[in-house]
Amino acid sequence: MSREQLKRLLLDDISQYQKLFESAYDPIFLLHHGFFVDCNQAAVDTFRLCGKDEVYHLHPSQISPEFQPDGQSSEIKANQMIQICLEKGSNRFEWMHSTVDGTPFWAEVTLVKMVLHHEPVVYAVVRNIEAQKEIENRLLNINLELRRKNQTIQEVNNELKAATDTHEKLLESITSLNEYRKALDESSIVSKTDLFGRITYANDLFCKVSGYSSAELIGQSHNIIRHPDTPVETFKELWSTIQDKRVWKGILKNRSKSGKTYYVNSVIFPILDSQNQIKEYMAIRQDITSLYEKDAIIDEQYTDQLTSLKNRVKLKADVEKLPLPKLAIMNIDRFKDINDSYGQEVGDLLLIKFAQKLKRLANHNLRVYRYGGDEFAILAFGHYDLSELETVCRHFTTDLAKHNLKVEDNYFTVSVRIGLAERNEQLLTIVEMALSHAKSNAIDLVVYNDDLDMRNEMLENIEWTKRIKFALQNRGILLFGQKIIGNDGQQDKYETLMRLEDENGQLISPYFFLEHAKRARLYPLLTRRIIDQACRFFQDKTCQFSLNLTIQDILNEGNGRFSITTYSGKPHLRPGDYRTGRVGGY
Repeated sequence: MSREQLKRLLLDDISQYQKLFESAYDPIFLLHHGFFVDCNQAAVDTFRLCGKDEVYHLHPSQISPEFQPDGQSSEIKANQMIQICLEKGSNRFEWMHSTVDGTPFWAEVTLVKMVLHHEPVVYAVVRNIEAQKEIENRLLNINLELRRKNQTIQEVNNELKAATDTHEKLLESITSLNEYRKALDESSIVSKTDLFGRITYANDLFCKVSGYSSAELIGQSHNIIRHPDTPVETFKELWSTIQDKRVWKGILKNRSKSGKTYYVNSVIFPILDSQNQIKEYMAIRQDITSLYEKDAIIDEQYTDQLTSLKNRVKLKADVEKLPLPKLAIMNIDRFKDINDSYGQEVGDLLLIKFAQKLKRLANHNLRVYRYGGDEFAILAFGHYDLSELETVCRHFTTDLAKHNLKVEDNYFTVSVRIGLAERNEQLLTIVEMALSHAKSNAIDLVVYNDDLDMRNEMLENIEWTKRIKFALQNRGILLFGQKIIGNDGQQDKYETLMRLEDENGQLISPYFFLEHAKRARLYPLLTRRIIDQACRFFQDKTCQFSLNLTIQDILNEGNGRFSITTYSGKPHLRPGDYRTGRVGGY
């Protein structure tokens, strides 16, 4: 019996419970042979899924971290828990889950075996116990802290008892207490409030970090430094905790007097009198702003600034980290023509529109990236098959063909060439080979195999890249001139041409190496070299000359210092130190 058939039969059988199933507060899943076949709306909301269809055929390990806190693989351990349920009829345990965007949380999972149409089905209820776990951890930390403080207090009490016979020893004990307080003030942000939350004490570090003076803080509530981004529920929970004579721990986002955001790791607790009644509240905080700033810098390094997609650096990291990666790289056809015809600004807007459309494909098992220039990537991992990734790519290209992309008042029909592959080692290299083969042979989509033509094509690209680099490093990019003669027989000007001289002295036309130079991103260097040589050669000549340039050559910042036009006479530029080629009738 297929999973779809089982799902339909299952829904028929539980139709009378469907309303309870859908309105349940906790997420509920139905599993068959270890994979999900259905879930309720609470599961969609809790795990931040796009819809119920997204959970179909997923394994529980795919909405969990790769390893559980005990170090065991989530996939292996999930199978063990399911097997226990099938053998004993039910199983309850704690589990570390994660949402589709990677946010982990603790859950209590209850599995119950059901038999429907002679098929074993597991009914799974997931209860979020993150808050309970947090409380347990806080209580554990509080107990450890109280033990330490009690030990310290006991030590001080012992010292006080031993010092009752002499005034000097009493003063020494008081001095020790003051040293403890001094050490705390030097290392932490410390404040105290009355029962109504008004600040009664603020140490120097509190004043320094917040930007307020002690006089400005005393008598005010902590709302004076509250950041508007912090939810009201956070403070409700905080007050409920400390008024219950318990310790609250958490990270708070604050705002200084100057408006600067800062983050503090806070411990807030009540001070009790001898009658066990709350006398005041005390807060001890650590400034952890630098940790958040480092995270922001790392995220910025992984993000493409134009499209807001993750970039090539992040893709490489994910390929190495994620299990069983499958990769597709797509190149927008004739994007250069759009840039040439409409300008770079329109081209950038088209890339943003394309990225937004591609981003809709992303889910728990698919991630999208800007690979560079007009190339984008889709990374699948885990139990996602290469054939499924191929299907996604083909549906995407079909949708592109049906719906034009609108940029300002222009509509563009966009098509792509795609290369796909799966392999743990050199995945990016072989996908680029597949993409190169697709572009060279005008094929929409190519899945890599060990076909000799693909490998030979890659080797040819590598060889030409070496020859171009050798020519650039050894002044082997030469300037040639083609005479242009008017109808009256007078020589009007020269058309400048490029030739590559290899290590054997052979002169090669751009027809053979220009595309390889573009793929290797060496084309801008060739253009600059020819511009420099042409201007250098003609700077003391009276004849005119012309340069063959594209819009990318003109917009390239590296060429922006040249006045790119037809020269007559001596141009204004500083010539480079390159060997000039031949200008003549060649």
